[in-house]
Amino acid sequence: MEVENKKISGEKEIVEKATNEAIEASAQAAKEKEEADKAFAEAEPAKIAAKADAENIKKDDLEKFKNPNNPSRNNFLIFKLMYLIFNPEDKVPGDDIKKELPNIKNKCLNQSADQIKQKMIGRLDNVNWITPEFLEKVKMYRQHPYTDLKEMEKISGACKGVVGYFHNLVRYKELYDIVDPLMKKSQQAAATASAAMAKKEELEKKLEIVSGTQRKLQKEYDDSKAKLDKVQAEQNSLLAKLATAEKFIGLLADNNERWKKEVERLKSDQKNIAGDCLLGSSFVSYIGVFNSFFREKLIEKWKSIIVGKDIAVTDNIDIVHTLTTEADILKMKAEGLPSDPFSTENAVIITQCTRYPLIIDPQMQAIAWLKNRQNKKTLVQYKQPKWDQIIGEAISTGEDIIIEDVDQEIDPLLAPIMGKQTTNKDKGKAQIRVGSNDYVFNPKTNIFFLTKISNPHYKPEIVAQCTLINFIVTEKGLEDQLLAMVVNIEQPELEESIRKYVTEINELEAELINKEDDVLRKLSDADEATILDNIELINS
Repeated sequence: MEVENKKISGEKEIVEKATNEAIEASAQAAKEKEEADKAFAEAEPAKIAAKADAENIKKDDLEKFKNPNNPSRNNFLIFKLMYLIFNPEDKVPGDDIKKELPNIKNKCLNQSADQIKQKMIGRLDNVNWITPEFLEKVKMYRQHPYTDLKEMEKISGACKGVVGYFHNLVRYKELYDIVDPLMKKSQQAAATASAAMAKKEELEKKLEIVSGTQRKLQKEYDDSKAKLDKVQAEQNSLLAKLATAEKFIGLLADNNERWKKEVERLKSDQKNIAGDCLLGSSFVSYIGVFNSFFREKLIEKWKSIIVGKDIAVTDNIDIVHTLTTEADILKMKAEGLPSDPFSTENAVIITQCTRYPLIIDPQMQAIAWLKNRQNKKTLVQYKQPKWDQIIGEAISTGEDIIIEDVDQEIDPLLAPIMGKQTTNKDKGKAQIRVGSNDYVFNPKTNIFFLTKISNPHYKPEIVAQCTLINFIVTEKGLEDQLLAMVVNIEQPELEESIRKYVTEINELEAELINKEDDVLRKLSDADEATILDNIELINS
């Protein structure tokens, strides 16, 4: 194996070197081609323009231009230009029109207009005839007035076409002199790259033959090693499972007593679940409008009624924790919810009610909390311009909608929203009317109506459609807020530290609750046969 590996390593080095040479040659060829293509792209428009100039000369203009036996001086000068284009090696005709015209016509103009135009176009196929000597002969035509096509058009349309063709012809020659060597260089680079690639492929074939023998020997070696590795792996697995089992038992033992007590509590809760749920649903549906004093009275009254119907209810029930979890409460406080129990009750009602909440919020505590929530939200001032369109579009996307400054007299246009009055008009999709338009109703939408009026009197149908919630600040809540303001003024760094520590404690407690729930769920879902292989569960 070692001899074969050395042999293959040598061959691989040769192939790698040939490959690198081929890559470099290909890259150089691509670079040369790119330069040539770029130069060609700059030259080609001049050739196209020259061809267009020739093609666009009107047949009648050209016939009139070439036929006179006594042409004007200006026409004769253009005759000389055409003569030199068709006969670039001849000397420049003299200025005696009568003497020179027969020779010019014989060699240049005694053809049909179509033949002249085709001959002009044909001169573009190979422009190597445009030499420095030729350019010296025609240098006067590269100066004013021949550079002004409007002046040439005054002489005749044919003069304009011939002079325009001439200028584009010369421009094409100048660019062609740049393109031609680049094209030759590109072709040479492509040939070099092709030869390098052929050499590489030949060496790769040779390497493949040598590699075949090495692969056979390697397979035999790998099969033997695999058997050894399998035995070792099984041994290591058994040892690891033994260690894991010991660790797992130790970890579970720490929580054993606490979980036993939790199971007993849950069994007790199971007996009272019907009564607790009945009391909780009543709490969410009807109690939001009252202050703390009346809430306590109503809860005691409801409990006595439920117990009177022989329905078990938990003694000293904490309705807030019946309806939500400690983690959710901590999260709401971290979002800016006041920490007093009354505000917590209101937040639980807001998050659990199925009817949209109408919140009495003169101190703007509720809206401050709602704005800090992480959900995507849309804020709408009641009766702001196009408020109905803003609400309708937000309902379609499923965003939270906060409608501020709701009046005591609520616009009838809001009635379909408050009552969730939907129809199925659009291919079975629920729609709701907002203002004069229908919008697709997204059931994930949460809408919060807020009023600053401290003692509003709404119509019975409004109260029936919404969950009315009294968020007026309590004495305890006000004390907490005033204390925080005083501390913030006197010792702002202390207030910031308190806020930081409360946030950290809330986050850690919430994380602890979530992780414990996650561990119990994973233990419940785990397969007994493979539980010791579930490293994620054990680490959690």
